[in-house]
Amino acid sequence: MSHALDALRAIVDRWVGPRLDRLALYPCTVVAQRSSGGLDLQPDSPRVPPCADVPIRHGLPGVSVTVPAGGRVLLGYAGGNPDLPYACLWESGSVTAITINGGTAKAAREGDDVTATTALSTWITTVSTLLNTPGAVIGAPGTVTPPGSTLGTIAEGSGALRLP
Repeated sequence: MSHALDALRAIVDRWVGPRLDRLALYPCTVVAQRSSGGLDLQPDSPRVPPCADVPIRHGLPGVSVTVPAGGRVLLGYAGGNPDLPYACLWESGSVTAITINGGTAKAAREGDDVTATTALSTWITTVSTLLNTPGAVIGAPGTVTPPGSTLGTIAEGSGALRLP
């Protein structure tokens, strides 16, 4: 009986081709990332057709990622539906940018340079002068104007991480 099923399976595979398991994940190479954020993918398996504008599913709401051409991801199909492809689980090192909630500001890292605002520089000079002036009354009303809430701008920082 087993030989008969194998023979029947071989005949069906010749007529309709090998069945693609849409519940599996398939390794792919990123061809390009579109402005929509979706990926154009070239699957490693010749049985899986190339896909265009495949959304990235990474499980972090409000976060978008940029994956360069040549990056590696896995291709899946939500619920096994061929009309619902998604990319996930990219390989380490293949994401070049992460944006949180549409942010555009670079993220400062420990050790990055920050350029002080003019208000902060003036405040530091005023406080230093008062501290080094014999007989000056520290903290007298109107003597020192606070520098404001923005104390500096990031001169360096990670261009790969963008925050709101």
